[in-house]
Amino acid sequence: MSTLLLDSVQRLTRYPLLIRQILQYTDPPSTTNTTIQTTISGHAPAISVQLPGDAEERRNISAALDAAQKILEHVNETIREQEGRERLSEISKDLWIGQLCFQSL
Repeated sequence: MSTLLLDSVQRLTRYPLLIRQILQYTDPPSTTNTTIQTTISGHAPAISVQLPGDAEERRNISAALDAAQKILEHVNETIREQEGRERLSEISKDLWIGQLCFQSL
């Protein structure tokens, strides 16, 4: 049973790493330079246009990364609390047995 839980927790630790790689390989919000010819001044000004899909995609991936990290932090904290309770239970058992042995002498 503990092997199944360990596999699940190990899998959870991989999600932020994988999402971070996806974010790394996702194109940053790009700008497209478009040149418009003007007949008045004779100069061709460059206009920068941000493509909305790229920025929204990166925001969604960043939100997924934040969510995965928060879930992993919560799971780790819950595991630490449970381990602490188990350790405290073991210590209290040892103390209880020690008191019984001491009283019987």
